[in-house]
Amino acid sequence: MVSRSLIILISTILSHNLLGCHCGFQNLEYEFDQSKKVFVGIVIGRTVKTHTTQLESGENYKYKYYEYKIKVSGVFKGQDEKVIKVATSHKKFATCGMNFKLFKKYVVYAQEDKRYGLFTTMCHRNIRKSNRKFDRHIFRDEVKGLKQLKDMT
Repeated sequence: MVSRSLIILISTILSHNLLGCHCGFQNLEYEFDQSKKVFVGIVIGRTVKTHTTQLESGENYKYKYYEYKIKVSGVFKGQDEKVIKVATSHKKFATCGMNFKLFKKYVVYAQEDKRYGLFTTMCHRNIRKSNRKFDRHIFRDEVKGLKQLKDMT
């Protein structure tokens, strides 16, 4: 009985890891270079959108994604704008979608896609500013590093 429970537990853990999102660590310079826009802002809105694509069979496949509106307070790369819209996968359709919290401040790394415009995932170096001391230091150090990169370009 114990060995059967152990096998079920191990199988569950392994299947979760196979289906989950696994991101490799990207350093600051690499993520900066790969991004179309890098900025700091507060998330002020979220809309669920639908994209339709045609499969090889000729069928149309619809899937949902989120589009976040972010009020920009600083730009490190890309054109300076007051509000930027960034797309990310809907949680029901992909495991790597970025779950931005409304009214929270983030450093956002966004790439460009012809279907969505700007998009990001949880595999990018997006960082939320938090009240926890450790998180505040991470956020501050990220912004400091981005300022240095911006000055070099």
